[in-house]
Amino acid sequence: MNTKYIVLIIFLCLTVYACSNDNDELDYCQMAHRITNQTARKLEKEKKLHLIGTGGGMMYNVRMMAMKFYFYKELDLVTVRELMVYTINTYLNAINEDEEIRPYLCEFPFTVKNIEITIFPRKADNSDPSPGNLYYVTSDDGILGYYIEIEESRQLIHEETFAEAQRIVLLESENSKNKSTRK
Repeated sequence: MNTKYIVLIIFLCLTVYACSNDNDELDYCQMAHRITNQTARKLEKEKKLHLIGTGGGMMYNVRMMAMKFYFYKELDLVTVRELMVYTINTYLNAINEDEEIRPYLCEFPFTVKNIEITIFPRKADNSDPSPGNLYYVTSDDGILGYYIEIEESRQLIHEETFAEAQRIVLLESENSKNKSTRK
């Protein structure tokens, strides 16, 4: 067989292999975007969160997925904690329940360490929160950080693990139910 044909066959095989890998990458990226967009629509409808950005770590597989939101109301720590716990759980459930993306997840089930969520409370007119109010809250690597703006600088005022936040929200919910049943 002529060397030219051997080189051509090898080139064609490598091209087909490369194209099939690119299609897989494109497919799981599209799956991730679909899940993110569906979750964002649900969160906007249920919680009035407005998606302003997405992201992820998706080279070779899905390692991380991220969403950023505006919320058009100033929030206190208790309320934003509840909103973060709900948002994180909603996103994780959507990812983990989607059987199509599972083979491409770096680990299954995806955990809070695999997603990033950021919520920026805004005034109704879309301006920054009043001084001393929460400027944003973020979940990164399973840690929730709550920030305010002081003299044009963002200052961390509180930090907790997602597990701690979830436990606090559950306790507050149970306490609220107990108070309402006593009345």
